Amino acid sequence: MNAFQDFASSLSEDTAMALAVSLLLLVFLLIVSIVLMIIAAWKIFVKAGEKGWKILIPFYSMYVQCRIARIPKIF
Repeated sequence: MNAFQDFASSLSEDTAMALAVSLLLLVFLLIVSIVLMIIAAWKIFVKAGEKGWKILIPFYSMYVQCRIARIPKIF
């Protein structure tokens, strides 16, 4: 625990703030990218003749993707 306390105390307030802002930016970018992927997959499903909400159900969406691609059910 001493090593962590030494590290934490050695960080200046500015460095800690920069790390916090960087982490928040990373989380924001992650959320934006997930939303964009969902929108893109939704549009692909609609274009393939399926309902868009099917992309939101994890294993069912994989099943529907395989059906769209005409991959045999064994896979």
